[in-house]
Parts: sequence; C-alpha cells; structure tokens
Amino acid sequence: MKIKKRLKKYHFAEKIVYHLRGLMTTQELIDRGMKVGQDFFRGHDVLLDNTCCWLLEMGDNVVLSDHVKIYCHDASTKKFLGVTKVAPVTIGSRVYVGAGAIILPGITIGSDVIIGAGAVVTHNIPDGMLAVGNPARVVSSVAEYLEKEKARMAQTA
Repeated sequence: MKIKKRLKKYHFAEKIVYHLRGLMTTQELIDRGMKVGQDFFRGHDVLLDNTCCWLLEMGDNVVLSDHVKIYCHDASTKKFLGVTKVAPVTIGSRVYVGAGAIILPGITIGSDVIIGAGAVVTHNIPDGMLAVGNPARVVSSVAEYLEKEKARMAQTA
C-alpha cells in the first residue's frame, strides 16, 4: 500500500513538472490519441507535439533520447498562405532517436533505424538505416554501423 501511495505522489509530481515546462505526460498524449507500442521510452525534456498528437504513431521498442522534438504541425506557412501544414509522423519499431534530434511533420521513419544525435529529419528514412546530420541523411545501414562499432569496441577492450 505504501508503494502505491509513493507511485501516485511521483506521478503527480511528474505531471506538475511536465506542465511547468509546457509539456504533456505520455499518458495524457495517449489519452488524446497518440499511438505508442510496447516498451516505449521517453527521455528527459522530450517534446511530442501536443496540438496534433493524434497524428503521432510509434511502434514497439522506440527510444526517444533527451531533448528530442517531434512536430506534426508547421506554422511557418500560416502568415504567408493562411494555412498551417499538418501531417502525421510515423515511427516504426526498434528505433533509436538520439539526443536533440528534431523530426518534422509528414515524416515516416522505418523500423530498425538509428537517428543520430542532433539530426533534423526532413525526409523519410527507410528501414534498417542510420541517418545523421542537418538535414538528416542516410550514411549507412544499421547492420554496417553495428559491425564497425563492434569491431572498434573489441579493439579498445
């Protein structure tokens, strides 16, 4: 019983911190229509577009590192065209999004993908690829990257 009370206090405190930052908790976003699969991880200070969260869908085993931002709307056209671009963002399963990455509206990221830290994703990323940079571009397959990293780690061990 004491553990349940502590968890309730923790979730209440977490909710207050999110709201002070102008964010919504993951559960609030799910309640408003965002779709996430199993084993979803949301790091510190991750902004998930709360104005159009029903357009955001993520598969299983998705990790969003600290300070990631995902937008389903882009108001840059509003002043000039009188309309705001609104488009879904779809992220497959087994995806890792590095710290500080930004994903713009209308993007589809396939499964088994790594998005490097600080990347700005302006185009779709196919399954099994590593994408880095601003704008993000595919630099290798995830399999190639993991083989290189495995070899590099074996050398330093």
